[in-house]
Amino acid sequence: MNSPLASAQFVAPQLPPRSVEALRELVVRIRRGEAEVSLGKKALDVVARLVDRPEEVAVRSITELAASLGVNASTLSRMVRALGYSGFSDFQSVFRDRISG
Repeated sequence: MNSPLASAQFVAPQLPPRSVEALRELVVRIRRGEAEVSLGKKALDVVARLVDRPEEVAVRSITELAASLGVNASTLSRMVRALGYSGFSDFQSVFRDRISG
């Protein structure tokens, strides 16, 4: 099955955002074309939706989140690596830190 994000152009930043706020700012900069990272429109929309639900991202599995967003778990995995994270757990830790801190 081809995912709409599978063909998205991903260029990873040097260091991924370590807070939800920094990730939200990155989304804004990408939309303005001011960021060192590039995501396709659908991938960017998915990241923006995730940033808007930090409590959910912090506790749900990649499979559950992917299903709620209408994408494959492998698509989320590729997307978070494109953002510079080592994997979904690394990405999810940003959200866990937010709700625990």
